[in-house]
Amino acid sequence: MLGQAAVVMWWDVAPQVRAEWEDWHTREHMPERLAIPGFLRGTRWVAESGEPSYFVCYETENLKTMTSGPYLDRLNNPTPWSRKMMPHHRNMVRSLCVPRAGWGGGLPHTLATIRLSAGLSDLPKRKGLTAMHLLESQPMPGAPTAEQKIRGADRSAQWVLLVGGYDSEAVGAAASEAATRGAMVGFYRVAYSLASREPLHQAEARAQGLELEYRLIDLDVLRAGAEALPGLLDDAVRQGFRGLNITFPCKQAVMPLLQGLSEEARAIGAVNTVVISGGRLNGHNTDGPGWSWGLRRALPDADLSRVVLLGAGGAGSACADAVLRLGARQLVIVDREAGRAAGLAARMQTIHGERCVAAPEIGEALRGATGLIHATPTGMAKMPGMPLPASLLNPSLWVSDIVYVPLQTELLKAAKRAGCRVIDGGHMNVGQALGAFRLFTGRAADPGRMEAHFRSLG
Repeated sequence: MLGQAAVVMWWDVAPQVRAEWEDWHTREHMPERLAIPGFLRGTRWVAESGEPSYFVCYETENLKTMTSGPYLDRLNNPTPWSRKMMPHHRNMVRSLCVPRAGWGGGLPHTLATIRLSAGLSDLPKRKGLTAMHLLESQPMPGAPTAEQKIRGADRSAQWVLLVGGYDSEAVGAAASEAATRGAMVGFYRVAYSLASREPLHQAEARAQGLELEYRLIDLDVLRAGAEALPGLLDDAVRQGFRGLNITFPCKQAVMPLLQGLSEEARAIGAVNTVVISGGRLNGHNTDGPGWSWGLRRALPDADLSRVVLLGAGGAGSACADAVLRLGARQLVIVDREAGRAAGLAARMQTIHGERCVAAPEIGEALRGATGLIHATPTGMAKMPGMPLPASLLNPSLWVSDIVYVPLQTELLKAAKRAGCRVIDGGHMNVGQALGAFRLFTGRAADPGRMEAHFRSLG
């Protein structure tokens, strides 16, 4: 979950106003709440079966958000549309909670809410489940607000267990098991979600009037590796996904599992975007064009006389192809696995000629270099550090880092101190997203708007 507190609510809505109620809740109420400082994400689920019809969760930075002036001002000054809709709430249960235990993350498609739940300690091991959060209800602060008076008295749940996943059957099985232990169970699918840190593709789609949901499937959270890809791909097809973005360490491992590859993906030897059409999985690579877009945007006059590429994996392969297409006179590839660097150099030679060579050591490769592309995971939040000695950097180099979490890596900080011009990984990330958005939706994204949104995420 995002933040350290949450407001969870269950209710029914009078059938005759349900259409207008959903319009109000989507267009006015949730944006109003997410505009309040401290609100991080609001999500509405609709019941797959039974009652209450709706479950809503607002995730917040902490409990103080719920007693803040801006929040209480909203509660006590409902809009005319809110005053019209809230009397139609039925069987309201509302709890202010803090997470006491949790596993997993992302925004699950299907959710079981279990009030006053019994322990289900083996849930993290079950296939198809991606998250579990145990919430303890806290006393509601202050006097009843104007909104509460409009709705009528709210009931509360003392303990709430949220179990989410991408497989409805797995979530349903967990819910059914809890029900046999006397818990009050609700079974919901996600209907609408709005976050203060909205994903890049989702924000662009919303700006264009499209309904698009972009979910994170984190293998670290699932405690899995590339071996989980076949099952995840099958689930994506079965659930009607339009496509998937693929990142480290799966860009090459996913290729044998696909039914088709674009020419660019085949040449690069890696896939970062999978498009699902008619049950077929087709692989593409937007990393290379994305890196080129970023370089032209940030350093249009970059000297490409002798460029060094550190890292010969999936992202490195894309950068190698891209910089050679931009006209690099010489590309020198270095990787801790010398055979991988030699293999990538040989593959690039078949496409671009003799301009590409491999070198065994980064210090030797950087002699006389005009640019450095860093394409290894070193520097990521979960793999901090420097990929090379800072003493090798000098003002004649430009430095491009593909890592974008964090944006300011140790490498870029050291490069700036050495007087180098630098390009952060955000440029490539936005560039590849522009290509992926077109593949997923058939529409062109607005580059300036997409980059501005990315930079706003911090």
